[in-house]
Amino acid sequence: FRSLVAYRARLARDRGYRYLQVDASEDSRPILERLGFTALARTTPFVRPAGLVSERVELQPVPLGLARILAGSESGPAAPRTWAGGYPLPGTQVAARMLIRGAGASGDTADGSVPPWGMFQIVLRETGEVIGDIGFHGPPDPAGTVEIGYGLTEQHRGRGLAGESAVAICALAWSRPAVQRIIAETDQANGPSAGVLLHAGFHDDGAADGM
Repeated sequence: FRSLVAYRARLARDRGYRYLQVDASEDSRPILERLGFTALARTTPFVRPAGLVSERVELQPVPLGLARILAGSESGPAAPRTWAGGYPLPGTQVAARMLIRGAGASGDTADGSVPPWGMFQIVLRETGEVIGDIGFHGPPDPAGTVEIGYGLTEQHRGRGLAGESAVAICALAWSRPAVQRIIAETDQANGPSAGVLLHAGFHDDGAADGM
């Protein structure tokens, strides 16, 4: 590290620069000071999580390795302590299996792979618990229509968390040029789920096609 900084300092000097700035950790600071650098200020690093972040929830993308665990959760290992009671949901297994089939068709089946039109675990930021999931049913069709689905553990329903998650994933979808339309379906008798979609900006498109 010391040799690299000294080399770059010589290059900067030869090119006529009077000052050279380096961001340094506490470990590298003594090395830089020995090379003649002077501390000007302290900076605060910020890290952007891999998922989507809103006020109360964070949507963490599900890699294929985790999808395989979720798909077989009925007979799989005990749920991690960060998973809320009741998770995975029955719909989680369906979504995970759909994700795995889609990845197999595309040929990208590595455990660490994250399909671009996949699923996300809904994490409650306050506690770090996984309280449900949300995701795409697949990539957009030729007309640019993409469908979303979601599920939340019973004890976390009725607080607007599913609606907040739906708003976040719709924002992600709209940021992608291939998307022209976002749809979702819910049972006519499921008033709370319809409320989630209305909160996210959907409108009723008729009984035959859902919302």
